[in-house]
Amino acid sequence: MSDNKISKDLRDYEIWTDGGCAPENPGIGGYGIIIVDNTDQKETKIKQGFKHTTNNRMELRAVIRALNEISKEDSVILYTDSLYVVNHYNGTYKTKSKNPDLWKLFDETMEGRNNVEIVWVDAHNESAEDVIHINNNRCDIMVHEAREAGLIVDEGYNH
Repeated sequence: MSDNKISKDLRDYEIWTDGGCAPENPGIGGYGIIIVDNTDQKETKIKQGFKHTTNNRMELRAVIRALNEISKEDSVILYTDSLYVVNHYNGTYKTKSKNPDLWKLFDETMEGRNNVEIVWVDAHNESAEDVIHINNNRCDIMVHEAREAGLIVDEGYNH
């Protein structure tokens, strides 16, 4: 985890990501991303669906895509409900034997970034009224929408 702890109020960006598959894992996948530029309060939403993939691949793809949407110099706090991503990021999980293609992309995406904090969010807390959980739930809805149209192949997924 980054040693540069910056108050979220001072971050250039706040990002929420979510990914998943249905009706089973592996299955039809998708991710949803919300990026808020704290300078002008502009919100960008991104979603993408995949023909056949896994939950973990979608969670990781969402983080990679989101970070690649902003400059490496920008400070960011990224919220995800994926322990898979958070625990790899903070060093709890050391092995990257599953999804090595995406972990390579993640490492390349993180290279040169000094102001990124990735924070775990308790998923699907429908009753929470704070912006962190509201946006996490919005990303979850986007995942479901993404799986319904415009599906692409998850290059690198070995099923």
